[in-house]
Formats: sequence, structure tokens, C-alpha cells
Amino acid sequence: MLPPTMNAPHATAARSLAPADRPGPEAAALPAAAAGPALSVSRWAATVAVGVALVAAIGWLDHATGPEVGLSLVYLVPVTVVGWLAGRRAGLLLALGAAAAWFAADVAQHAEGYVPVAGWNAFTRLAIYAAIGLLAARVRSDRLRLVDLNGRLARALDAERTLARTDGLTGLANSRSFLETLRIETARSRRARTPICVAYLDLDNFKRVNDRHGHAAGDDLLRRIADELRDVVRTSDVVARLGGDEFGILLWQVEPAPAEEIGRRIVERVAAAAAPYPEADVGASVGLVWYAVAPDRDEELLQEADGAMYDAKQAGKHAVMLRTGS
Repeated sequence: MLPPTMNAPHATAARSLAPADRPGPEAAALPAAAAGPALSVSRWAATVAVGVALVAAIGWLDHATGPEVGLSLVYLVPVTVVGWLAGRRAGLLLALGAAAAWFAADVAQHAEGYVPVAGWNAFTRLAIYAAIGLLAARVRSDRLRLVDLNGRLARALDAERTLARTDGLTGLANSRSFLETLRIETARSRRARTPICVAYLDLDNFKRVNDRHGHAAGDDLLRRIADELRDVVRTSDVVARLGGDEFGILLWQVEPAPAEEIGRRIVERVAAAAAPYPEADVGASVGLVWYAVAPDRDEELLQEADGAMYDAKQAGKHAVMLRTGS
């Protein structure tokens, strides 16, 4: 039986796929707060120390320049940078230090009775510095949370795309993936004038395993056969489970004789995988079609391979049949 008509959208070629890892719980639920990679204690302390040193330097410069030059806004630089790099607590600490440094410089430049006024002004600056430090920390936290969210969504989409192109039982490419890849490779063959070969195999007497040993045994046998098929072909070839006990293989740039040898090895490997069920006489009928250049109709490859597979069954099963085209 042929797989569904080749109407799947164009996609990147996919070779034999390993079972996809489903997104774990961590990908399903986002954290309440994603602060990104936290600084170590030593780096946090170093960042704060540098910020305090800058605040002290600005305070000394503020005192040295006198009341004629206002440096209130300059204190915002270390407060903002430290809040961005080290988080809210560090930002608040720098805000407090900046307000204290400004207060000390302001008091030193005025008479003793000016302390209450300087204290109020320092308080207002503390509120501004604290707000800016907290804002910087919040903006970075939100940015990191957005980056984390985008990464999780991208991984989830990749996982879903992989699952949509993978057979859930065997981990091989599924029919959709196989047909998409076949379309790409046939177009490549026509463009580059290179050979293309498709193998279509159906398991002989597989139903006996399900009937006599149960579907769990049948599923286990399908998985073992899939492993054998992966091992037989080259890494550049595409192996897919097309449905039930039928498999397809796209052999990339191979000549007829080597392709036929691969078919014989498949028959041997399938028989070996089914050895635990000798009474079922499970085997494989393999149909191969080889073209020097892919035909104009992609479906023709599958039809010819399907016909060769039925020729193998008519020849007594557990056999390989090869058809060639120009």
C-alpha cells in the first residue's frame, strides 16, 4: 500500500530521526520570576564595591567643585549600572550610598543650620536614586525573562515539529517526513542529474506475531526492526515507517548493485530480529526502484517501488526485487 499522496508542504530534508524528547515540566510552566544567570557572591560583592568606589569618587568631586556645580545626576550612573548588573538589593544599596554621599557634600558646603534642609533634599534624591536603581533591575529582569520565554517557546516549537515528523513507536521518520524529503531529493536528482533509489518493504506474516503474542510483542518487534534498518543504511539515507508494518528507505546516490545488496541485508536483518518468533516466519519483502535521474512525477518512484515489493511477495516472500528506470 502506498503512503498518502505527496501533498505535504516543502520542508528541510530529514534523515532517520531519533525519538524526540517531549518537553518536560520545566518547559510547560514558566517561572514566576526569571532573573537570568545569578552573579556569584564574589562577583556580586565586586560589582557593589566598584559601584561604592564610584559613588565615593563622585561625592569627593561634588564636594571639591562646590555648590556652583551640581552633580546630582552623575550619581545615577553607578546606581543604574549596579542595579542592572547586580539586581534590586545592590541598586538600593548604591542609591543609599549615593544619597549619603550627596548629603555629606551638601552639608560640607553650607552652614550648620542647613542640615535639616540638606537632609530633606537627600531624602528626595534617595527616592529618585532608589526608583532608578529598581527600574534598571526590573528592566533587566524582564528582559531576561523575555529571552528565557522566547527560548522555551522556540524549544517547544522545535519539539512539536520533530514530533509531527517522527513515528512515535519506532522513532523513525514518519510518512509525512519521508514524502517531504523524497520531494526534495527528486528535485535535486533532476537538477544535478544524479541517481536516486527508493526501497519499499513490507513485513511478511507480521500479523501472526500480533495474533499469537499480542500487540505489545508486535510493537517491540517493530522497534527492533527499525533499529536494524538504521544500522543497515548509511547516515545519509532516509528510513521511515510509512504505516503499520511498511517501511520506506530513500537511498542517496547509490548504484543498482549496491542498492540490491542493501536490500538483501535488510531481509537478513529482519529475519534475525524476528528470530524469537520462529513459528510466525516473519520476514521482509523488499521492492527497489532505481533511476539514473528522478522521473518527472515523484509518485512514480513510490508506485514502482510498491510494484517491486509485490513482485517480491509473488516470488515467495522474504525476497528482494529491483526495477530500474532511465
